[in-house]
Amino acid sequence: MSENFLPGRPPWLGQPGTPPQFAPHHFPPDRAAEPIAETPAPEPLVSSNVVTLKNFYPLPIDELPVELPVDKPDSFKFTDHQLVEGKLLVDFRYNAWVYSFDKNGNRQSSAAKVFVGMAMFDPESKLWTVVALPESFTEPVSFSSRQSVLWRGDLYSSHTGKIRKYDFTKKIWELAGFSVEGGSFYNLNGRLFIADYNSIQEITENGRGTKLLASIQRQPPVTSLDSQGALMHLALFVDAQKNLCAAVHNKIFRWDGNDWHEISSAATSFTPEVFEAGVIFLTDGFNVRPARISRFEMQSNLVELWLSQTDQVPGRRGYEPGRVDANTAPKPLWKLPSELSLPNFSAAVWQSDLYLMADHSEKQDIVAEERGTRPDGTLEISHVVTGAKFISKDGYNTSLFCFSQDLPAAHKVRLNFEGGDGCPPHVWH
Repeated sequence: MSENFLPGRPPWLGQPGTPPQFAPHHFPPDRAAEPIAETPAPEPLVSSNVVTLKNFYPLPIDELPVELPVDKPDSFKFTDHQLVEGKLLVDFRYNAWVYSFDKNGNRQSSAAKVFVGMAMFDPESKLWTVVALPESFTEPVSFSSRQSVLWRGDLYSSHTGKIRKYDFTKKIWELAGFSVEGGSFYNLNGRLFIADYNSIQEITENGRGTKLLASIQRQPPVTSLDSQGALMHLALFVDAQKNLCAAVHNKIFRWDGNDWHEISSAATSFTPEVFEAGVIFLTDGFNVRPARISRFEMQSNLVELWLSQTDQVPGRRGYEPGRVDANTAPKPLWKLPSELSLPNFSAAVWQSDLYLMADHSEKQDIVAEERGTRPDGTLEISHVVTGAKFISKDGYNTSLFCFSQDLPAAHKVRLNFEGGDGCPPHVWH
């Protein structure tokens, strides 16, 4: 995942963005940490043909509406992002120490908790709007995609299992008017859907009702998706004719108003990525072989094989994937560059072209010295990892590979991110 816009998009999306750099770690007041002197990194070999990006829009974390007595956010991380109703909507989480005090103001206890929030970036005004859920969590929070959405200008969240709507005027969260628990949101041409492993529902009556489109718990089954088991790797989208479609069970279905009909198939190891020009399906080469990228084309309803990697690396945890015969395997549209290994990158479609963004930086831990006192009164010193930073290799942070329908091979663009208020994005799938 990368919080950067792709080149070639509309002018208002042409400026790249990146997550802000935050204080990576905080200790309670009764503990202390001192940074350890770092060993200077070797001078990098600077490559030619490097595009330097310097425009950043840092997220204003000082605007987080925190009511509890906590210290500054720590371990800040984006967990999802999407373009919806003309805005970039991102979900994030962060840790913070929460303190309790007695009536005299003396601290009684402290606890590390997890907070969840959402931020909206307006490309026109270049401004962020930041909100956070009022609850905190002491246990790790499970994140899935699209747990927030903008619909008709309102912000909805399903992070806590209950659907809530944010009132921007009162700056409070309220329960939504429809009775649905959890799931992922889809705002498709102004219609709002919510889905999970069990069901697909449409929000109706201006947010006051629901219509069930599929349910694996419904007996007897009503639609073809009701009897096919858990809705794994589910993604909802609309095709070129504005028909509702669902990618699930390595197949693609179209809704006719009463039932789901299979129109194509595409193997995947992950939840498909939906773009205006098509849907990307990725296989990992381990659970589903070989590793490849395919696209469902909205106009033709056909699946195209774009990239494939038949030479497999050794399997994870001792699992050795089966060999794929390159002579009998389907031929992809493009040849995979030798320096890339599927699927370790972020992928996107713009018009009929494919863009891959691969990391070209090294991770370096930030280590601090923590001092304490042993029971016998002697000084105890320990080293703790308080964060991480990413250092460019060969003078650039990221490689952007552009595959065009008119070119037989990819065009590589080297990107370097510079900015006092931002840090280079870390790319992963």
